[in-house]
Amino acid sequence: ASLALDSRGFPRISYYNQTTTDYSPASLQYIAWNGTAWNNETVTEIKKRDFVTSMVVDAKDIPHVSYCDRANNAVMYATRSPQGTWYSQIVQKGAASRMPAMALDAAGRPGITYYDQTNHSVMFAQWDEKKMS
Repeated sequence: ASLALDSRGFPRISYYNQTTTDYSPASLQYIAWNGTAWNNETVTEIKKRDFVTSMVVDAKDIPHVSYCDRANNAVMYATRSPQGTWYSQIVQKGAASRMPAMALDAAGRPGITYYDQTNHSVMFAQWDEKKMS
């Protein structure tokens, strides 16, 4: 699970919801406290997950989540539109990746570090806004 606080200090959490083995399909969930109740949303469904998700909330209270799709050997980035729709995109693909960690730069662009299991190294990917659609 990953925890971030919004501008009001309310918690927001990303986590995996899985009821069987570690490498079976799972849903990546986002849950947010609005002051009176928890709102739970599914970010995406993946076939084979890593154990880690990383989330940050930007200055406009928009959540940004990074995770690894182990079935496709991809580092993924997801964000939520103001209307509530989640969008996921591949940040890096090709190596067995694990343990993403994310932060936003001064302009609000996500940067993601992750462990490249294939090459045994720590990698960094800066999100390119031109890739977003």
